[in-house]
Amino acid sequence: MKRLTQRSASFQVGLMAAIAAAIGVYLIATTVMVAKDGLFYIDQARKLTGDLHGKPEIHLLGFPLMITACFRILKTCGMSGGINTWIISAQTAALLTRLLCLIPVYLIGKRFVGRRRSILGIFILIVLPLPAEWGADALRDFPSLLLLLSSLALLISGAESRRRWLFALAGLACGIGISIREELLQLVLYAMLWFAWQFITARTRADRLRQTASCMVFLVMVSLPVGLHICASGGQLPVKTTSLLRMLTGKDPIGTTGTAAPPPAAAGKELSVSDASYRIVQMLGGNFHEYFYPFWVIGLVCCLRKKGNTTAKFFIITMIIGTCALLYMRYFFYFGGLSKRYLLPISAGTIFFVPEGLRRVGLWFERIVRARGEMFSRAMRSKVRISTILLVLGIAICLPKLVKPIRWDKRYYLQAARLVAEVTEPDENILAFDQRICLYADRWTGDNSTCEITIHPGHPQDDKQSNQTTRWKLIGTFKSTRASDRKYILVHKLDTKP
Repeated sequence: MKRLTQRSASFQVGLMAAIAAAIGVYLIATTVMVAKDGLFYIDQARKLTGDLHGKPEIHLLGFPLMITACFRILKTCGMSGGINTWIISAQTAALLTRLLCLIPVYLIGKRFVGRRRSILGIFILIVLPLPAEWGADALRDFPSLLLLLSSLALLISGAESRRRWLFALAGLACGIGISIREELLQLVLYAMLWFAWQFITARTRADRLRQTASCMVFLVMVSLPVGLHICASGGQLPVKTTSLLRMLTGKDPIGTTGTAAPPPAAAGKELSVSDASYRIVQMLGGNFHEYFYPFWVIGLVCCLRKKGNTTAKFFIITMIIGTCALLYMRYFFYFGGLSKRYLLPISAGTIFFVPEGLRRVGLWFERIVRARGEMFSRAMRSKVRISTILLVLGIAICLPKLVKPIRWDKRYYLQAARLVAEVTEPDENILAFDQRICLYADRWTGDNSTCEITIHPGHPQDDKQSNQTTRWKLIGTFKSTRASDRKYILVHKLDTKP
């Protein structure tokens, strides 16, 4: 009977993955334009294969390597190998990792709410518009989430079964994840807190030695892929890590004195804990499309109040607290801004609390109905029916935004890209108001963030940053649908390719 149950659960997870794949393929096919953050990773992948001039940043090759692998597979399958293939490869890499994310979500969720409600949580995750969009875009959120949740699930299993090979796999997943996103270093902190707790509460010397050995195995496996990336990059740390260390210490990590970047408050922006907390709570609700947010909170509180399951509770609570702590660091010390994508580990990694919240609300509503009379209790006797109605209503609310093409409001950018491709040569450098125009036109992109340009068509333009005079050619003006100011695309002839 247990084997049949496991086979049924495997079939249901596979069915959910098939539904997610169908939605992802639809979103990829209808995507108007990828995210701005995806440009960097596509360029890195192109540099790896020599399709684009320049050296890739070796310390951030996790996601670009996945894009390169998908590109070679798609090219083998008969695609042209042009810029559109690169874009689709980046989206495909994100989609495949999104499908694989369903497995650790299910494995963690069944410890809290059981198999059935964990499957329902996966289904809710599939139909949420924002996670579906990020899972079909050229973004590294789901690749990093896959390794974070996989390492977390392995840590929970290893802590419960005390098998060192599970800690080894968890460390390996964590180390590979750090090559995709540095924030996965938080997993090392979670594991160290667990091992420290176990070491302190151990009753015998043998138990302390066992915990110490498990901790060493985990750290060694983490250091292998991390050390490989650091050695391959010549000891260079990731840009965000270097910037954060310089900001906190006023010096470069290698020891030379540097000027720490001032916090956003120095630029006249008021920062406060209350504002950061309000924005975090608001953005987390946006990830759940607002409707499922209260059910998630109810399910989270009810599951954490239950007795038992201490190990899984420890790692889930530390993951939630650690993710929020990183957002506070970003808000005060880093970029001064927040994004809903940074809360994806919480919203996707704990999505299984939503069905539990729906069930609890169904129980409460049933009690209220029963108290009002026998006639109403007969009409709404089943708690499953009430929770199902709530679930179907939430799905209906999500569907309109789910089926909307990604960045439909940017469709006029593609017109600009077509114009650039028609009137420029491949050896021309494009300075556009949005670098994605250069990507879709398959042209060299200029840096429009370090120069100030006054437009006088047909006359030499003064680049104030470099103090060099070059002749710019105005090839088109486009007005945004959201702004009244005109956007200009400028090009100039390059003597040599960068």
